[in-house]
Amino acid sequence: MLGVACALIAAAALAWHIALKKENPVVSGVRGLLARAEAESEAMFLAPGGKKDTGWKLHRLGVRIGYRTFLFLVGAVGVFLAAVSLIVLKNPFLAVISFVLTLAFAHGQVDVLYRKRKAVIDEQAEVALQMLAGLYQVTGDLVDSLRKVSQGTASPLKEELQRVVTEYNAGKDLGAALRDFAERADNRDIELFVQGVSLSEHYGTDTSQVIKHIAETIRNRLLLRDELKAETRGQSMTINLFLFLVPLAAAAIWVFSPTSREVLTESLAGKVVLSAVAVVEYVAWYLTRRKGVVEEL
Repeated sequence: MLGVACALIAAAALAWHIALKKENPVVSGVRGLLARAEAESEAMFLAPGGKKDTGWKLHRLGVRIGYRTFLFLVGAVGVFLAAVSLIVLKNPFLAVISFVLTLAFAHGQVDVLYRKRKAVIDEQAEVALQMLAGLYQVTGDLVDSLRKVSQGTASPLKEELQRVVTEYNAGKDLGAALRDFAERADNRDIELFVQGVSLSEHYGTDTSQVIKHIAETIRNRLLLRDELKAETRGQSMTINLFLFLVPLAAAAIWVFSPTSREVLTESLAGKVVLSAVAVVEYVAWYLTRRKGVVEEL
């Protein structure tokens, strides 16, 4: 019986391997269903009107939870911090502020991580488009060029390029697959690439030259961005040092100075000072992490 079971498993594996190697209606149908399910899954994370809100950004970051679940978890942390502020520090002002700032910080941090992901795609896009232009000029096959470029590209752009090829093989129109790719990447350079390819295919111009020109434009913009980052790096380090030293100093006062601890927890002025420090810390963090001129380039 064991030999028969092993033979059946081997036969099934061989049949599945052959089915994947050959294009047939069954395989195409399965791939089409998978692609459609993934698209519907992503649509669930979009706010009304297609707005890319926190839930959509979490989904693009690979966090497979809904926005309500995210809000519940963050709210639980906020309630915990509020309880600590109220019970340990005896500060109702700080309790309310802690809860509000926890929600604001969590949303802001998601936005920061999402923009970091976009920055990685920015850096990858220039090299990937240069490779794509060269390959397309040689092969004349955009889909095959996308597949080969994806093999030499790191995440997160790698998975996005592979998905374009997968969707096309599943029967999706290439133009629609590219437009969805631009929507997922949320990158204006890739949007420009998709528009350029669509227009060049429509008017019969040299697509490889269009891609190459877009890649050169991206490279020049990234060089300017790197120069501005270098000039503002010192300012960011100063503010980050401030963000670290203020809570460290507050902790030292709390541990080594019983008199100051009593003032901070028992007097109205001390409670107001602690609440103000929390607000100032958040404002400093927000101002250093918000989207600036450099990221607008």
